[in-house]
Amino acid sequence: MKKTWIFLSISILLLTACESGPRVQMAPGFEQTTAPIDSQANVLGTPVPTLVPPTPTVPPLVLDNTLYTDPSRTLSFYPPLGWDLITETEGYVKFTRSDGTAWFEGAVESTGYTLTTQDYLVYVDSLLDSLYGNTKDYQLIERKELEDRIIVSSSFMKGEQQWYAMDFFLQRDRAVYALSFQAHESVWNEYKDRFSQIINRVQTQTGYLKDDLLYIFRKSHKAPGGGFQIFVPLGWSLTLDQEAYPDGVVEVISSPDGEANIEITALDAARRLANTDIGQVSIAILKERISRNLKIVGEDVLLDGRIRIDWRVDNTGEAGSTFFWVNGKLMYILTYRYTNDHAGLYRGLLFNIGDSLNFTDPAAAEAQ
Repeated sequence: MKKTWIFLSISILLLTACESGPRVQMAPGFEQTTAPIDSQANVLGTPVPTLVPPTPTVPPLVLDNTLYTDPSRTLSFYPPLGWDLITETEGYVKFTRSDGTAWFEGAVESTGYTLTTQDYLVYVDSLLDSLYGNTKDYQLIERKELEDRIIVSSSFMKGEQQWYAMDFFLQRDRAVYALSFQAHESVWNEYKDRFSQIINRVQTQTGYLKDDLLYIFRKSHKAPGGGFQIFVPLGWSLTLDQEAYPDGVVEVISSPDGEANIEITALDAARRLANTDIGQVSIAILKERISRNLKIVGEDVLLDGRIRIDWRVDNTGEAGSTFFWVNGKLMYILTYRYTNDHAGLYRGLLFNIGDSLNFTDPAAAEAQ
């Protein structure tokens, strides 16, 4: 896989002038937008501190009579009248009130195919955790799981200011639409009942959905020990296993349907490599975690020093690629796995995610 990659970080569910909090990236190729760069700082990410003065008089929220359609042509709606369009790109748009006390954004991404009800709920839960997991004083106000949408209302703090959010999730075939409203407490009561009127008139056109919108909204994920980072889909879930190995930790980042995952294992290099080499140790662990019937079908040594092996397991219908290397005191094993039934969907996506890998440890960067 390539080491170099291009990404643009834009913000969804955040005020754009903020600098703290996790960064969220669009996948490579989604750089074009009519908005200034500083307005794209954090898309689909955790709310961060923003100071907004109280508004003494709240004008009513009136919808524009002109239907707006995003550049991907997959989403159309009537935006609030007089609000400014500050970000516009395929799959993501954002409108904000001129004083910054409220904003609305719409986003769409592909999940490859229509998720089952259970997998869709996993996706929504993972997305909400990515967006609000590190938010200060987050409180769930209400969650409604209706036949055609999921509505989640919540509150949180940005700096010393109280904010509220209302998030709508709509699954239409292989597309998921995330539409979010955030408002300062000074305008929330006036606006909250009007937000649903925008959603009630939303028009979706999944026929225009492009393949390159597959799990396009991503966030930075730092590996255990901080040796590298990759950008993973917001709607994928993270599980942490600290019991498997006494000298390390395993992280598994899984697709909503469980048909693909990214597994990061970080172990004590001195302990593991005292009397053997990294290849023998890593392959033994790989077979232990995946299958004893795992067959190696390709191998290579990359320019950055990582060793790569491609593998498959015929009896379970799984395949993938694994990379292993030593960085300081840690030995890393990084695996991208997918099932044969969904190889056409996930193989290219996992390669794309793999291309986002960036060494964050100075010693690792110098070794390149």
